[in-house]
Amino acid sequence: SSCLTSMEVVLHYRSQQDNLLELQAIVGQVLRAFRTRPVSRFRPWFPYNEQQLPLKPVKWPPTISCEEAGRIQQLFRTSEPLLASQSYDCTEYLQEFLPNTSCVHTEENLLEFLPDVGRKALDRAQSVDVNVLSGPSEEGLLRKQKSFRHSWSVSGPGQSLGGTAITLSKELQTNLELFELHPFCRARWTIEQLNCSSQILEDVWTRLSSAIKHKELPTCNAKIDGDLSQIWVFCDLLYCEYVGKLLKQKLSLAGKINLSVHKHGVIFSM
Repeated sequence: SSCLTSMEVVLHYRSQQDNLLELQAIVGQVLRAFRTRPVSRFRPWFPYNEQQLPLKPVKWPPTISCEEAGRIQQLFRTSEPLLASQSYDCTEYLQEFLPNTSCVHTEENLLEFLPDVGRKALDRAQSVDVNVLSGPSEEGLLRKQKSFRHSWSVSGPGQSLGGTAITLSKELQTNLELFELHPFCRARWTIEQLNCSSQILEDVWTRLSSAIKHKELPTCNAKIDGDLSQIWVFCDLLYCEYVGKLLKQKLSLAGKINLSVHKHGVIFSM
């Protein structure tokens, strides 16, 4: 199959070098000398069942009642005066802070005693822009909300497929047998800016995070990488085709998205 890729090599060369075919031949000879090691067969370390979670907590998380929360708040209120009494005035015995001092410290007097570093700091403090002091603008907040450089979205337990039967295509089954991959191996769907068509990658990420939060994508967690302009969606191989179809449908993706597995590269495209 044309989508099977075990290694991807990027060749960098100078613009004045026009013998590209010779360079490719040299790289091919170098790669043949690399040693290859077969990947060991994956075996899950937990007793798995498709209908149940592999790990379950023994106990429920602790809960704090309203009465207990009120008691803790009351305890903090009573301890505040005690903490205040333990504080001290660090300027108590300093001469320049005595009330009966005869020297009036103006800005010029202070600059005489300040070292160069202190003077520069004072100048910077006096030259602070009023816009900075007044807080960030709405445009800045909107830009900050839109810029997801590196962010994760993790799924929670209790996801349900609503009785949907999970089936794998013939092509994917052949690839799993070829690479000897277990259905519970993790795989990664890659969403690039080209797949977003006229959408912004950050908007697609927001919709994807909402879908994962509402448990619409089974066994999924995702990551956005702003430097690469890519979104990575991780899932079990058993649900990868089901997840891929939902991604293209819910996020209105265009073109093909690739499914990758660690140490094997792209094994499937949709």
